[in-house]
Amino acid sequence: MRSAVLLCAVALVAACGGADDGDAGASGGQSGEGGAGHRTDAGSGAFDPRSEYLRREEDLIERYCRAVTTCCTNEQLGAVRYPSFLSIGVELDDERPSVEDCQSWLGDRFRDLREWDLYVGAGRATYDAAAYARCEEKVAALERCEGEPVFEYGQTCPFFAVGAGREGERCGLENLLDDTPDAACAPEFWCRRGAPGEEPAQSCTPYAAPLSECEAITQVRCAAPTFCNGIEHTCTPAAPVGGDCANTLCETGGRCVVNDCPPDARDCPGWICEAVDLACRGR
Repeated sequence: MRSAVLLCAVALVAACGGADDGDAGASGGQSGEGGAGHRTDAGSGAFDPRSEYLRREEDLIERYCRAVTTCCTNEQLGAVRYPSFLSIGVELDDERPSVEDCQSWLGDRFRDLREWDLYVGAGRATYDAAAYARCEEKVAALERCEGEPVFEYGQTCPFFAVGAGREGERCGLENLLDDTPDAACAPEFWCRRGAPGEEPAQSCTPYAAPLSECEAITQVRCAAPTFCNGIEHTCTPAAPVGGDCANTLCETGGRCVVNDCPPDARDCPGWICEAVDLACRGR
């Protein structure tokens, strides 16, 4: 059981698509957030890293975190694979995640927001106001605790900008204060950091196909909805509700729990995806 729990925890880290600090490309099939990054005084080099768009997303993430920690149960959070320790059948009925915990789980997104903000300001990406509006509508519905289904913010709300960088083009920022960033990747690519001495050091890279080999999450990322299985090192599909989750994650709406197998049942999986009601009505 301990090995299965460890596998799920390791696999989930890969599934979340955590990026290296220098990565700024699309993550898990997402494009990127943006805003009009700008210098407040070009002559002096003074820099304001918080544009209108950046502040809007930070405010929206805070609203989302307050909603899910108020309206949704731990079981529901686990069924959207968020965060990792709620996704492996661990019961935390007496330990509620806080708004700060939620924001911490979205730390990778916060880190990339400033770079996408610069991309839009420099004309390397286009802000997607319609995508922002769709996400804001979902967050507003969840805030009402009227039975709206819980969702994982990073998967349901793509970064609100679209880059144009193609395969092999340089991406990412060496310095967050640079107001002329390199190309941001188009949605079908992610920003891979190359090996020491490799040129370009960071380049737009296609996602690995399902069932193909994957490496560390900063070198080979799997195309959604698959994830990089940390033990088998392949892009693995999630298990459906009722499926065996001993060596994989559950699809959204399922929670991996110990299966109540009859005695001496040889073909009964030890872990199974249990269906969870995702309608958040308050605690």
